[in-house]
Amino acid sequence: MLNQSTINKVILAGKIDKEPRWHVKNGKRTLNFSFVTTERIKRNGFDELFHEYHQIQANEQVIGKETLNYGTPLYIQGRLQTSPYTDDDAIKRYKTVVVAYSIEPLGF
Repeated sequence: MLNQSTINKVILAGKIDKEPRWHVKNGKRTLNFSFVTTERIKRNGFDELFHEYHQIQANEQVIGKETLNYGTPLYIQGRLQTSPYTDDDAIKRYKTVVVAYSIEPLGF
């Protein structure tokens, strides 16, 4: 059992779902993109595909010289980060993203 220690680690293997976009915040560039993982589950005796969508943020050092486009298969390691924001109706909401610290191309 962990004693006063915590772990915040995410491991994903999937594909880029939407074309990545660069954003600049506080002088730092980050690449943001939607990522989809797919698993096959049995439901009522039939195989069904279940898709889960994740928002990914990665800084320039993590991306390196990789070219990331829609459909690129990747292996991502990172951590979860949740941030509050206020929507157009002045309601406080939360957004959770995966902050990547390792991205590797996959060949599937």
